[in-house]
Amino acid sequence: MRLYFAAFATLGVHAGVQVLLSIAHIHEPFVTQMAYGTLARGQSWSYEPSFYALFALPFVTFYNVRKVILSDARPSLRVLCKVFCVNFFLLISTSTGAFFSYCVLALCLLSFALLRCSHQFVGYRKTVLKFFAIFAVIFMGFGCVFQELFKSTFYKFFYWGFFSHWSFFDRFKGIVSAWEVFCQHPLFGAGLGGVGPYLWGQWFNQETPIGSLCLAEIELFDPTNVLTEVLASLGVFGFLAIVSTWTVFFRWFMLCLKDKTRTLEERKDIFALLISCIVMLICLQFNQGIFRCYVWVHTGICVGHLLPVRILNPGQSS
Repeated sequence: MRLYFAAFATLGVHAGVQVLLSIAHIHEPFVTQMAYGTLARGQSWSYEPSFYALFALPFVTFYNVRKVILSDARPSLRVLCKVFCVNFFLLISTSTGAFFSYCVLALCLLSFALLRCSHQFVGYRKTVLKFFAIFAVIFMGFGCVFQELFKSTFYKFFYWGFFSHWSFFDRFKGIVSAWEVFCQHPLFGAGLGGVGPYLWGQWFNQETPIGSLCLAEIELFDPTNVLTEVLASLGVFGFLAIVSTWTVFFRWFMLCLKDKTRTLEERKDIFALLISCIVMLICLQFNQGIFRCYVWVHTGICVGHLLPVRILNPGQSS
């Protein structure tokens, strides 16, 4: 977890420097998109800001839940400063997906408030409501002060209209195209990574010369949503395989949460990791790319955290 925090902090500081330099009209070489005017979108070394936001999102979710929602006492000034910096590093991407992630997090936390496993955390519901009330006030305050910036970033779909904005329209078109590929190859799909080349061949009415295509040509035809990407790439067979894998993971989470031999602090860590995984998977649907390795890195960290609990308590996990 320390290494994970160090990696996140390194990329976050780099993204923050990119934004700060752009205020002085200095554009760092890895910046590819502007938020408003000459103000850069934070992305560090990522392909684009949305990729950086998806990398930061699960860790930020884990940190918010663990350090604020599940805190036994009122967070100290030092902890609050860390929480502010962590959320700042995510939001400087100005990704709409990052904005939606807080709505998803709120729904997840409030949904878990209905489950018995949340009763072990004292003051859980009250803290959840307080956290999001404070966050909403701060966020709307910044929105009132920096109206033009917010119109072109976080609120762009609401301001321009979903289908009027190219970003949403392109994503929707990619979802429809991937669904059509799935309907043509429902059992095993077009192959992992093969949807873009397959659609390219369909569009130009010829067999796809894979070796002669470059990223710019294929990218126009790639899926824009992970659910339809899995269906189009791997079909029903691959979809059920992935669902069964995640079902096992979530079963481990719930078993560990209910294990009374674990300390309360350990169960808090497990709960925070569980929420971060759920939010990550939902927000992954705003994007494309089952190949985004940091999604699997976060999953691996979560599973690695759970395995010792299962090994020490085989009777609980059988």
